Amino acid sequence: TTIDMNIDLKLVTKSQANELRGYILGVPTDDRILVVVPKKADNVTSSGIIIPDTSKEDLPKKATIVLQGRFEDSEMANLLDIGNVITYGLYAGKEVEPMLNISNPIRKREILENYTFRVISCNEIIFVEPPVEENNL
Repeated sequence: TTIDMNIDLKLVTKSQANELRGYILGVPTDDRILVVVPKKADNVTSSGIIIPDTSKEDLPKKATIVLQGRFEDSEMANLLDIGNVITYGLYAGKEVEPMLNISNPIRKREILENYTFRVISCNEIIFVEPPVEENNL
């Protein structure tokens, strides 16, 4: 018998990443990307096993790309498309709070309460995956 250990990390979809991108003023510099990380991931696997908060450090560090800097390597730019999901190291990147151009204060607060933004250098990226499908929400 196998146990399903899939955990819903609540990653944003490509369309959500594009929406967030439209709100952000500024861009990452050089070979860096801006990613969005949901603040709340499920603490229960799809098979019902509860993951304690102390074990969450062992969860994969994944995020969705929202903005790209200017890449010297065009192949890297094509690989790191808006909406793609990346896996990165535990201490990678720097948390930032970008300026958001949103006239609706409720929507702005909702974004800042539910998401963390990180700037990550390309050499800190471990793995790149395609965007999260819309119907998986």
